[in-house]
Amino acid sequence: MSKIIQGSILSRSIMVKGVKIYDPRDNSWKVSDNPALILADLAYRGYLKTSWRLDKASDNPFWTKIGMLANSCDSDLKT
Repeated sequence: MSKIIQGSILSRSIMVKGVKIYDPRDNSWKVSDNPALILADLAYRGYLKTSWRLDKASDNPFWTKIGMLANSCDSDLKT
């Protein structure tokens, strides 16, 4: 959003920390920087929304695998 005042442009911007995404490990919605959870959320909000239901997440192999991947992403890398 911009506003012109006496020939100059003032602009405002906001920074959003993130959106709440689903974490199958504790069955909650929260802001996360975990790449596995972010990719799963993008897939869920788009293509998978109709086929992978969250109310059955504990029984669903997709969400079980995402939980394992999320744990891997959260672990410290050894060099």
